[in-house]
Amino acid sequence: MWGWGAASLIDGSIDQKSCFATADSGITGPVSRLNETIRFNFSTPQRISNLSFASLYANSMKGVPTEFELRGSLDGTEWYSLVKQSSVAASKRLDDRWFTFAATTIKSVRYVELIIRGVDEAISDELGLCAGLSELKLHGTADPGAMDQLYGNKIDLSKGVIRANVSYNLWGHGTGNLYDNDVATNLFIGATEDDANYYIKFKDSQAFENKCDVKITIRLDGVYQVGRMKFEAWWENAPHGVPSAFTLEGSMDGKTWQTLYTNRGTALTESGWYNFRFGTKEARYLRLCITSVEGACDLGWVPALRELEFYGYLVSLDNTEEDLTVELPAPPSEDEFLNVYDRAAGEKGEEGSEDPTTDEPGKETASGSENETGTPGESGGSGETTPTGDEPGKKGIGPWPFIGGGVILAGAAIAIALVSKKRGKKS
Repeated sequence: MWGWGAASLIDGSIDQKSCFATADSGITGPVSRLNETIRFNFSTPQRISNLSFASLYANSMKGVPTEFELRGSLDGTEWYSLVKQSSVAASKRLDDRWFTFAATTIKSVRYVELIIRGVDEAISDELGLCAGLSELKLHGTADPGAMDQLYGNKIDLSKGVIRANVSYNLWGHGTGNLYDNDVATNLFIGATEDDANYYIKFKDSQAFENKCDVKITIRLDGVYQVGRMKFEAWWENAPHGVPSAFTLEGSMDGKTWQTLYTNRGTALTESGWYNFRFGTKEARYLRLCITSVEGACDLGWVPALRELEFYGYLVSLDNTEEDLTVELPAPPSEDEFLNVYDRAAGEKGEEGSEDPTTDEPGKETASGSENETGTPGESGGSGETTPTGDEPGKKGIGPWPFIGGGVILAGAAIAIALVSKKRGKKS
């Protein structure tokens, strides 16, 4: 009422007054004990060194907090006591209004609370012992680097698998450069060789649209609480290849995705590094989908990055040994194999005596039905099957079907080797 309120604490004028009291003080009578809290939230972490406030009235202790605590937190859950007073004498006043208190602990904080528990002199008979201030100040320095503590450690992408739907892989460029921790080496450029060559040839004679479709998909080595992404662009303070419109997605199975962060426009930085923070989410897979850039690079309107980093907390590591193990049937003993081979040979001999035309083309044989050669792409043939990926018919990353491929092929090779060995003994 009457213009009094929390906003008056930071308006820069001691003429506007702020009065803090319990909500029912005007109804039930004077307040004898306080537990009032004034909160501040900063977008950038601050290292608070001093607290200052001005009294309501010049040369008066009416409403001046004499028992209070200033505490701060970086994440809103763990709090530190910065300034704590159990009594404040009038002699502490620097002039006719201002009091200043040095912090006993200096830490980087984003959230600050001033908890007022008592005053020595009432403002009035009606309000009683409530706190009253005309201005409040916090002194300190910004500490933007402290934000790194909120989002965990850098995730080692070299322990996972990273793929891109398009990548320029000449001259040492490729996805491997995104996590080599060497900003002086080559790049990842989201373009095919044909598209890059076309752009180089015609960039001076025709207009190109600022539009791309680049997806960088990462399978981490476990489940992480991910809350931050960083990347370094090709140039410092230049738009060439800097992702502008993009979406970061997360998934637990590589199939169902949820949006972690959406960006529309990127302000250039002097360092060439770009930071993006978001609410932490659990993910085993990450996918960065880039649809436009701030400016064209040498190979087109496509992203050109030196490094890509993610930060978070490990939830659980994948058991890669179990994931890659395929249980193969035990090979038959020599006696078992010879018995099967002899029996099969005997049956073949009997069939051959009754029907000498069995091996003619087109006739049913012991190994299969008619037209055993099959058609490419169909069951029994030699054609390629549709790769599993993000889109049907395209080589994607999807549920990572290639993980067990080597083991399965190795098992087939073992079986073939056993058959060759046994037949060699029989003959």
